[in-house]
Amino acid sequence: MNQRNLIFKTMLGLLLIAAAFLLLSSDAFATSIQGIQPGTVRVNNLSCVEALFNILANGAEVVDIIVASAILTTVPRVYAINKRSAIRRIVTSAVFLGAGLSTPSTVNMLVITARDTNLFS
Repeated sequence: MNQRNLIFKTMLGLLLIAAAFLLLSSDAFATSIQGIQPGTVRVNNLSCVEALFNILANGAEVVDIIVASAILTTVPRVYAINKRSAIRRIVTSAVFLGAGLSTPSTVNMLVITARDTNLFS
């Protein structure tokens, strides 16, 4: 057995142990809300969804900026070989950068639209 397979199996075993521990101890993370009067508890579902979408949008923004930067770092090396390919890489990185920077505002616009049309009420 080579070293890579041994490391992979060890990491997989540790991941399975951690997942089993979290599943078995999930009662420790449960939240109990107790009050004087039992009744209906309202949850603002839109705020939960909005927070999730903001996290995903910001993550996508970071990933797109990293990808654009990685593509831009290869331009000087490629430019010496093929100028057209270097220009194509510059345009591709500009597209990734534009998409990354516009993702959070686009997601916020969609969430605001959903809030105004009462989709989550």
